[in-house]
Amino acid sequence: MKIARTFRFAACLAAGVLLVTGDPAEAYFDRMEVGGRALSMGSAFHAIADDPSAIHWNPGGLANQNRVAVLFNHYRPYIINDLAINYIAAAYPTRFGTLGASWHHLGLQDVQSEDAFALAWGGKTELPSIGAVGIGATVKLLRVSYSQFTARAESFDYGSQTKAALDVGVLYRPHAKVAVGATLRNLGNPEFDFIDGNGGSPVDTEFESGLAYYWNESSVVSIGTARNKKDELAVNIGGEVRFYDVFALRSGLLDDEFWGGFGLIAERWQLDTGFVTHKTLGVSFTSSLTIPIGGER
Repeated sequence: MKIARTFRFAACLAAGVLLVTGDPAEAYFDRMEVGGRALSMGSAFHAIADDPSAIHWNPGGLANQNRVAVLFNHYRPYIINDLAINYIAAAYPTRFGTLGASWHHLGLQDVQSEDAFALAWGGKTELPSIGAVGIGATVKLLRVSYSQFTARAESFDYGSQTKAALDVGVLYRPHAKVAVGATLRNLGNPEFDFIDGNGGSPVDTEFESGLAYYWNESSVVSIGTARNKKDELAVNIGGEVRFYDVFALRSGLLDDEFWGGFGLIAERWQLDTGFVTHKTLGVSFTSSLTIPIGGER
């Protein structure tokens, strides 16, 4: 039983590391993917960011949210039985900007977990000759935990570590049809070091940006840039078409992955589903439920 559990620990950990980073030497929290709508558009969401997942994608987008809303997201990467990613986020508009809070959890059952707890704020500021610009910030507590396991009659317990980081974002709409967004992520470069002498694994500071073009009230095309799993600059492209404000079709490209999905829109809820195909790892599925609460503020 101990040998089987040790083998399972090693196999699941390797699978999870390869899944999230593509390289066992890379950092924790290397690629967080949240929101069924954002993911089905190939993560080209930095210049849109108009739901509670803006806490992650671009806190500057919180400034444009005028209604209390809660988002629940479940993500099953490549149908790995013991691996699941869950996310919950809430946005609350006030007279002084929009407040946000979220929790992102990645778990390998009985092996490892990564949790990101976030508090965010987004508001608008008037800039000369430019106009209103949405700005925002997200303060994050990042926690990595390992389960105790036994190998070769020796017990290992790496415990857990918690670090802090900061994201800042800007979202500007110079024209009714155009929006520009940018996010500077993981300021502070938190570092996790569970094995002495290993040099630690930093959570790198990253700059991500996007440009969205609203073809009309029912369709949008977005393009963005971000670092991929190989630490190369990758371009992601996404699009959405809505039909009578009750149904939406979406698709996107991110590096070597194709994303797609659809949304069902009602007055009191919105259900978004998505999938991604990877030429080596297979297919992943994600779904999210967004619930607006009360009227506009």
